[in-house]
Amino acid sequence: MPESLVRYVAPGSTGDGVTTDDPIGSPQAAYDTLTVAAESFLGTATGNFSVGEIVLLPGVYAGVVLDPSRHVTIRGIHRSSPKSSLPTTPYMTVDSGNVVDIAVSGTVGNGFVFYDFNIQPAEGEYGIYAPNVSHLQVRRVGFRGSGGVAVAGHATGDCSWWRIRDNYVRGLGLVEIGQPDLRTNHNQHVIEGNEAFGIGYDDPAITLHHVHRSYIAANNLEGYPVGIRAGTDSWQNIFIGNGGEDVDLVIDVDGVANTIVEEGISNPGDRKLARLRGGANLLVTSSLTTLADLYGPDAIDAGTKNYVADNALWKELRNG
Repeated sequence: MPESLVRYVAPGSTGDGVTTDDPIGSPQAAYDTLTVAAESFLGTATGNFSVGEIVLLPGVYAGVVLDPSRHVTIRGIHRSSPKSSLPTTPYMTVDSGNVVDIAVSGTVGNGFVFYDFNIQPAEGEYGIYAPNVSHLQVRRVGFRGSGGVAVAGHATGDCSWWRIRDNYVRGLGLVEIGQPDLRTNHNQHVIEGNEAFGIGYDDPAITLHHVHRSYIAANNLEGYPVGIRAGTDSWQNIFIGNGGEDVDLVIDVDGVANTIVEEGISNPGDRKLARLRGGANLLVTSSLTTLADLYGPDAIDAGTKNYVADNALWKELRNG
């Protein structure tokens, strides 16, 4: 068996990382050591397996590049809150590129877990970039930056079963899954209970392409032009209770058979709740007055049929 499935990390240390008293110097060194140890026991045959766990002691770290077939858990300790200032907690940052980069290859990765530390990507880059990775878990991670995205996966194959929960995002997009021009399979995601503040970010907080049978709920999305854009063949998703202040359009759906339940907006003004550009979507609301007031004059594309359940009365929403 490997001598240890856990490596403790502290900046600049020169130990082997097996104990907190003798930490290793970087997340990359810890990951490489775990991979060698696991492969010495399990062999180097193709296939996915876990190499163990990396524990970040308080400090500032460079980013890490991971092999999609050798998944790992990375977590922090002694962490107070994702809203606390970055230098007081474990965090990773880079001058360029992505902070956690699961390398693009022909292999589909599975089982990466990240929690209880902070990430600060370079301007316009990704905090966690996970193409072709399924079973990804990101929870209680604080992301701060400018112009990039906290968690993204632009798969050329399957990219499913993500659990993105209870994270804090500032100055970045929250999640980006799929590519508009590449039809791929992304299903059964849960994006729930996150706090995201755009602060000048120009794109949607959550962007989904070719995503289906997923659950997006109770996300606080503030300061974005669009809260959620579910575009390009997104179907059978459920959106419930998302919204926040200073969002021009809470949800923009271009797909079929999605269910949108009571998306919220704190200071409506001339802001709109939803735009439905596909067909057979169901909007459930208790506050519909007129379609134009709440959802905008172009809420429903001409010729498409969508439906609303308003105070237990079913209505068809159709323009054109």
